[in-house]
Amino acid sequence: MNANNPHARIDAINLALDQATAAKIRAQPELVEIGKANLRRRMQHDDGFVHPVHAEWMDILNFLAPGEVAEEVTY
Repeated sequence: MNANNPHARIDAINLALDQATAAKIRAQPELVEIGKANLRRRMQHDDGFVHPVHAEWMDILNFLAPGEVAEEVTY
């Protein structure tokens, strides 16, 4: 990582967070259900507007097994 490139630092932090999230999902697959509930609540509070990223994540959480979700997170 180039210390002078702030984007590289942000990318490294995001990758570490993604890896930690994936590890938690692998250890506790039931966390996917919590993610779905959080997304449903978020989608209800935007006056009917469903942000495309929320719809995409809901599809991922609904159609992939937790192990596959973990792989998607670190993709």
